[in-house]
Amino acid sequence: MPSRLTLAVLGILLFVVAATYTTRLDYAPIYLMQDEVNFSLQAQSVAASGRDTNGRLLPVYFSETGFEPGRDPIIIYAQALALRVLPLSERAVRLPTACLGVLSVLLMFLVGRRVFEKDRVGLLAAALLAVTPAHFVNSRLALSAIYPVPFILVWLLCLTYVTDVTPSSTESPGTERRAALIGAGLSLGAGVFSYVACLVMMPLYLVLSAWFLWKRDRGRSVRVILLGFAVGVIPLVWWHIEFPNRFTSLVSIYHLYDGQPLRDRISVVWSFFSPDYLFISGDSRITNSTRTAGMFPLACAVLMPIGAFHLARGRAGAIGSVILFGLLTAPLASAVSGKLDINRVLVALPFGVLAAIAGVEYLLADQKRAIRMTALALLGAAVLQFRAVYADYMGPYRVMSAPWFGGNARAAVTEVLRRSEGVTPPVYLNLRTPIERYWRFYALAGGRADLAGHPTYYDPGRFRTGEPALGSLLVCELTMGNCGLFTSASPWNLVSTISEPDGSPSFALYQRR
Repeated sequence: MPSRLTLAVLGILLFVVAATYTTRLDYAPIYLMQDEVNFSLQAQSVAASGRDTNGRLLPVYFSETGFEPGRDPIIIYAQALALRVLPLSERAVRLPTACLGVLSVLLMFLVGRRVFEKDRVGLLAAALLAVTPAHFVNSRLALSAIYPVPFILVWLLCLTYVTDVTPSSTESPGTERRAALIGAGLSLGAGVFSYVACLVMMPLYLVLSAWFLWKRDRGRSVRVILLGFAVGVIPLVWWHIEFPNRFTSLVSIYHLYDGQPLRDRISVVWSFFSPDYLFISGDSRITNSTRTAGMFPLACAVLMPIGAFHLARGRAGAIGSVILFGLLTAPLASAVSGKLDINRVLVALPFGVLAAIAGVEYLLADQKRAIRMTALALLGAAVLQFRAVYADYMGPYRVMSAPWFGGNARAAVTEVLRRSEGVTPPVYLNLRTPIERYWRFYALAGGRADLAGHPTYYDPGRFRTGEPALGSLLVCELTMGNCGLFTSASPWNLVSTISEPDGSPSFALYQRR
């Protein structure tokens, strides 16, 4: 049981993390990206009626036009629960993911404390995860890529309880140990529904668990953890029986068997383990990285190799091998798809942080004061780097990333809704852009459910400017280059121009005269 001082420090840490992760969610990132809107509309539909946007009652996966295999369910149900008590808004749909990030910090404390058998090391592990750039940035998005992290941490936590006892080859697992085994299996089974890449990673961790347990009691524990996993994936089995084409759709969408050379898939692994990706610049996707820091703090470039070396030498016991294996296999899902994608490698976060903390724990145990001070200095540097990342995230990054988050569709839709108060003029939206989704989101968020399905979607290549009725409103995305249809010679007046934070115009609103 942690001491009162440990609990007090943990409480302060979680308060600070919650304040950092959950505040100003509607400010930074500046807009909702398209996939965030897609998840949110599914969640709003479930919260309102218990059905997805296709009318299915409480489905396992949420299919929609353009992504028939279905969106990951756990985030949608988490958002739906939030929307049962909160009105639809940008902050409300991002809040469950931010809370999940805080929960992962708590779980990291529990895992670190168990693995290294010291309260202070558990606190350091929790703090390091909290200041890890990739964890912070992706915990503020209404996306499912960060959702595997707590499931992995629960699995690791359960495994630490299994290692407490060394059974003989003829001994069956005791009640507490059996509960831990079932918990580990359930966590992996349920984690399959957290993100699509977990269809690869969670079975891999199950195989790792089976190997780890087989060495201890020749298979008795393996049967128990397999049972837990089987129970967890029952909905998946049922769904694939009901919709057998889901697997082939996933294969097609992610190009799993497109003849890509093996060397390209190996290069994905090589790129992931490059210092630039892990510790300096991070992922190239502006929506998931500020590009001012790597996936992990720069200090981990020193701590992680030291920790990995000592984990390999058995410093944390058998669980150390599990941590190392998890870190080394983190890019596997990306390698299978043939493309390095931050969403598919966030499973590395728990393993990377634990490896770095193993390095900290080793250095702090050294007899030389200079080495101990070096460990503390590296941890301090991680905190200082996070302060810089946070300042950039709430400042320059917020403005710079605006186009990557879909541009100011919010203001364009809001302006149309403002001009539709008390009336319902025909509204035209570009069929070739995702603004239809933003329209539905902001119409519902603005209490105008009557307008959510109201617009007409036009194709700029076939649109006849003289056909719409007088008073009709039309939104044109300037970056698409087709707003030349609505010149002063056409029967449309420019009534509003929507600009981005840097002052560049992005949308134009026209009215039929």
